[in-house]
Amino acid sequence: QAASYVIKILSNTNSSCAHCLGIVLWHEQLSLWLYDAAGVVATSDQLSVIQDFEKFAAILICLACCSAERLGAMPKICLPNDTPYPDHFPPKSMDGHTINMFPANCDSENAEITPIFAKYALVGRHTTVYNATAENLLTCAPGTPLVVKFSQQVHTCLKEQDLLNAARAARVRNLPSLRLARDLWSLSEGFCGLFCEEEPVNYERRVLRAPVFTKYEPLEVLFSRSSRYLGEMVYQMLNCDLHDLRYRVLILHRGVSFNNIMVLTDEPDGKPLFILNDFDLATCATVDGKLKGGPISKHHTGTLPFMSYELLHDMWSTYEVVRKLSGDSPLVPARHHLRFDYELLLYIALWCTFKCEKLRFTEARNVINAQVEQWECGAYSDRDLFSRKLMLLTKIMGPNSLREMPLSPPFEPWLPFFEAWMDTVQPADHLLQRANY
Repeated sequence: QAASYVIKILSNTNSSCAHCLGIVLWHEQLSLWLYDAAGVVATSDQLSVIQDFEKFAAILICLACCSAERLGAMPKICLPNDTPYPDHFPPKSMDGHTINMFPANCDSENAEITPIFAKYALVGRHTTVYNATAENLLTCAPGTPLVVKFSQQVHTCLKEQDLLNAARAARVRNLPSLRLARDLWSLSEGFCGLFCEEEPVNYERRVLRAPVFTKYEPLEVLFSRSSRYLGEMVYQMLNCDLHDLRYRVLILHRGVSFNNIMVLTDEPDGKPLFILNDFDLATCATVDGKLKGGPISKHHTGTLPFMSYELLHDMWSTYEVVRKLSGDSPLVPARHHLRFDYELLLYIALWCTFKCEKLRFTEARNVINAQVEQWECGAYSDRDLFSRKLMLLTKIMGPNSLREMPLSPPFEPWLPFFEAWMDTVQPADHLLQRANY
C-alpha cells in the first residue's frame, strides 16, 4: 500500500520529487521507509507507538522540521522568482522553475521549464522531459525550441553527451542537437549517501543528469498526417544511425523504439529528417557485439514491443536455466547483431501503422488495440511474444503472419513494402538458423 502511494506521488508530480519518505503502521508497530530511483530502504527495527511513544513523537517532530530538500525537493533547481514552496508540497511539476547550467562564478545560462512528458515507476530513471526557454544561450539562435531531459541514471552509465560527441566526431548523422548538459546532483549526496556507504553493491548510486536538446516532433505527429515518409524513416535509421553507430563508433543504442525516433520537418529539400533520440541506455560494444560496460546491476537489450525475437528467446532461456540451477533469475546480456536492428525497425514501422491513425470505427480500433496489447504486455516466453514474432518473420500466411497484421487504412498501400521486407528476412533467417548463428 505504501508503494502504491509513492506511485501516485510520482505520477502526479512530473518528477519534481527526488524521493519519498513514509511511515508504515502495523497495529502499534511503526517502521520508516524511503523510496527513490534506486529502490526502497526501510528500517530493520520497528517502534511501538505505545511503548516507544517518546521516540515516535521525536520522529514526527523531525519530519515536520525537515527542509524541502530533505522531504524530496529536487536540489539545484530553483523555484520561480525564488518563491517559497507551496503548502501542497511536493509541487505538481517543475513548471516555471529555472536551472543554472553552469557552476558558480561562470557565465550563467539559465533554462526555464514546463513539463511535456514524464515516465514514472517505483524504481528506474524517472525520466521527465520539459519544454525549456534559455537565457544567454550562445549555442543556438534565439527562439529555437528546446527541451531539457531529467534522468536519474546509474553513475556507471556513460554520459549521453559523451556518446553523442563521439558519434558526431565520427560523422554519424541523424543525431539530436545537444545544446547544454550538466550533472546536477548525486543521489549519494546528503543522508542518502549513508545507504551507499553501507551497501555499496546493492544500493545503486544515481546521478541526476540534465541535457538540453533542440525540440523535435514525435513520429505520431508526422504519420498522423500522411504515411508518405514511412520508408524514408526506415532508410535513414538503418543506414545513417544504427549501422554507423554500430560499426564506426561501436555504440549500441539499446533503446530504439517508436518514442525514441523524432522528426525535424523544416529541411530545405522538403524531406523530414529523422532523429535517433534518447541515449540513456546506450553503451559501447566490441566489434563482435559484446557489451563493454553499463549499469552495474542491469543489462538492457531494448523495449519489449520492438525487441528481436532472438533476444526474447535468449532472455527467456537464460532465465529458465539460471532459475533451475540457483533459484535466482539474473539476465545474462546477449550478444548484439546488426540484424536485430533491422528487425526492430520492422516492428517500429508496423507500430506506426497501428498507432498513428485515429480510427473512427470501433471494430477496427478494437482489432488494432488487441494487437498493440499483445506486443506491449505479452510475456517473452516461447508461448507468447517470442512465438508471435517468430511467426511474423517466418510465415507468409496464418495467425500472426504479416497478412494478418491489422494495418490502418492510410498504411494499407505499404503492404507490398512489408512483403518485400519479409522476402528479404525469411531466407536469411532460415540460413542463420541452419548455421546455428
